[in-house]
Amino acid sequence: MAARLVFEERCAIEAMIEVKVSTQQTADALDRHPSTVRREINRGCGRDAYRAEDAQAEAEVRGRRPKIPKLVTDPQLADAVSEGLKMGWSPHAIAADLRNECLDSDRRVCAETIYQACYEPWGRRGLTAGPP
Repeated sequence: MAARLVFEERCAIEAMIEVKVSTQQTADALDRHPSTVRREINRGCGRDAYRAEDAQAEAEVRGRRPKIPKLVTDPQLADAVSEGLKMGWSPHAIAADLRNECLDSDRRVCAETIYQACYEPWGRRGLTAGPP
């Protein structure tokens, strides 16, 4: 996984935007992939409003850990996962069933999330039932 952008790189992006340097040239100067620079600019409200300080603050918020586990924030999803575990389904089978059942991507969970919830102390990651 590539290293995250640092504040100095964000300042350089801001400076290059001000002098109308292209995204490709900015990426080359920073030795970053153009899509990394493009995503950074888009997250920062585009070329017209990009500010390095604001982008850095937003990146720090996005990168905070620990995040609240998905099964804690959605009790209905946790209940569905718990039911699957009680029936003896594997986390992969539960994740696949939820993927097929729900069109809403917020109501999906990956097998890794289920495994983590199974092996944490009960309730901390949203499950009330233990592993099968």
